[in-house]
Amino acid sequence: MPKKIEELSDFEKNLVYDQQREEGLYVLSIYKDTELYYEYKLKPEVLVSKGWKIFYSIAQDLIDNSNVHKLDAVTVGTYVSGQSEKFQDLYNSFGGYQEIADGMDMVEESNIETYYNNIQKYQVLRILYKKGFPIESQWKNLKSMPLEELNDYFTNVINNAFIDTDSQNEKVGDIFRGMDEMIESANLGKEAGLPLKSKLMEDIQHGLRLGNITMLAAHSGVGKSFLTTLIHVQSCIENKEPVLIIANEEDRSKWQQELLVRFINTKHKNAYFNKNRFFDGNFSDKEMEYLKEASDWYKTNIEENTIRFVSMESFSMAKTIRLIKKYATMYDIKYFVLDTLKLDNDTGSHVSDKSWLVMQQNMVRLYNVIKESSLNVHVWVTAQLSKGGRNSRYLDQSQLGVSKNIIDVASSVMLVRDITQSEKDPEAKASERLTVHNAAGYEVELQPEEDYVIIFWDKNRQGTTNEQVVLKVNRGLNTFTDVGTCRLDRALV
Repeated sequence: MPKKIEELSDFEKNLVYDQQREEGLYVLSIYKDTELYYEYKLKPEVLVSKGWKIFYSIAQDLIDNSNVHKLDAVTVGTYVSGQSEKFQDLYNSFGGYQEIADGMDMVEESNIETYYNNIQKYQVLRILYKKGFPIESQWKNLKSMPLEELNDYFTNVINNAFIDTDSQNEKVGDIFRGMDEMIESANLGKEAGLPLKSKLMEDIQHGLRLGNITMLAAHSGVGKSFLTTLIHVQSCIENKEPVLIIANEEDRSKWQQELLVRFINTKHKNAYFNKNRFFDGNFSDKEMEYLKEASDWYKTNIEENTIRFVSMESFSMAKTIRLIKKYATMYDIKYFVLDTLKLDNDTGSHVSDKSWLVMQQNMVRLYNVIKESSLNVHVWVTAQLSKGGRNSRYLDQSQLGVSKNIIDVASSVMLVRDITQSEKDPEAKASERLTVHNAAGYEVELQPEEDYVIIFWDKNRQGTTNEQVVLKVNRGLNTFTDVGTCRLDRALV
């Protein structure tokens, strides 16, 4: 049972009063301008004031379920009159709509971001205080810190408790020191990094080394998440390497479906279980048997929390970095997936002419956190190619458009497109056909009825950028096959 207010220490009472004050300003701002609700939505249980929690729950219900755009006295009064007598008495005991009307005259709704962040700040401080953190003794320093700065402060406190911070400092020394140890480490394969699932791609990429960013970019619909699942996440599963997937486009169930379908069609070559079946439903007994087998295999063979997943409601590089710091330091995760890199759209970000510069700076911030001299982890980032280069045969960083400078800190950049019908048509002009050779050096004839993708390396610190890899893909069955390599002329457009 939570303590009653009179049972709290004077310091904790003040934290509660401070949070209640911010809650009032926040709720009144929502009543004054309901559009703010969509950008600054909070869960009702975050609020500690019973009165403001009731007023907020009324606003939430009317906006979410009745599509109300103006919370006036008549609208709110009609809603309250339709509730239980107990609810009406409680509503009136906190002043009813008059309390709201009086408050709206005094509140400045343009400051809602401050109120929103302060509510969360005081909630965090109360939780930390209850857990024994020295909030009261450090109050002089903490009280003026905004929420994000507070997060960084306590992240550093935790990091310093578990990490030898001296090893984080920049040190000057002889470049040849430790050279023999480095050779032995490389000999044992410790420098290789996690391999890619595609042998052809791995022969060019040479692993996902820690301390680096690998980028996979493609146009919408080509299959960035599809390839990420099969090429990278599947390698994590097979090598029992923990990974955190940070997604902002597709939810957990979509990723679960990708993995289930991959398992079924890889193990049962003639199953032909298409992931579109998840949309149709009404599975046959045989399909349910396949799905049960796949689900049981993952739950039995993959240790819990090997593949962690979080879905962002709105993308923010600050949130992404906080997640990476937390899971790298507290859970020793070395591999992360960010699907998909976007412009920040968190509450503190606004799109402007400088947005692409901010995106580039965000990539620098990300790299500074994950590089070898810092956390020393790997991040796989997916990105969208610009619409303007959709018909280009040769892909390079120019296809990223105005955001092309985001690749500056990446160690490897892979760009993917579908192979066109003319490129796999044996009767097309020689200049249009794609010449592909398999690992043994023999030319491979592409089948017009099959789907293929071609992968370009615009940047590769660990290997070549002159060769491209061709994969045969089936996006419905979630499978791919290595086909061969080719060398396209950069002059092609």
